[in-house]
Amino acid sequence: MGRKFGWHSGVAITKGVKSDSKVIPNKIWIPANQLSLQTSGTAATAGQVDDLYCLLFDASSTEDCNYGLVLPNWPTNTLKVRAYIYWSSANTSANKAAVWDIDYGAFAEGEDIDMSSPTNVTVTDTDDTTANALNVTPALEMTASPGELLVMHIYRDADETADTLTVDAALRGILVEIEEA
Repeated sequence: MGRKFGWHSGVAITKGVKSDSKVIPNKIWIPANQLSLQTSGTAATAGQVDDLYCLLFDASSTEDCNYGLVLPNWPTNTLKVRAYIYWSSANTSANKAAVWDIDYGAFAEGEDIDMSSPTNVTVTDTDDTTANALNVTPALEMTASPGELLVMHIYRDADETADTLTVDAALRGILVEIEEA
């Protein structure tokens, strides 16, 4: 396993390694209110559940949000980027799951920021049977290079047959972890 690291982007960061007298964090917390909503009709709905801002993703249609960040420069060719989606729902039934996807692209200086053919990562996560209990998805793993702009299009794939959750999924935030590949 490689050295872990991260950067500061104006949101909470945790745990780091020391390199050349600088502490380089390896995790970043992106709260739901930092995610950009689409201007089209597919955007998730902003809401509040249990005094915490969230994005509500409908059970009957695919809704989305976006986030972009610049990856840190580091003396390695490839980075492993893992995203963990923190979410909840009002569900109290057993064996209900939500399917979460991230379409992403990583772009270097001079490259066209074209998301028409993104790379997709997906995960199915089973909801807890306690209403509004916190769920954390398994890692959605992406690859990129240091210094690239990582553009993420995050959505609940409600049309996927494995998505059996019949209520809104409340996205609370995303934890991003970066490490050398």
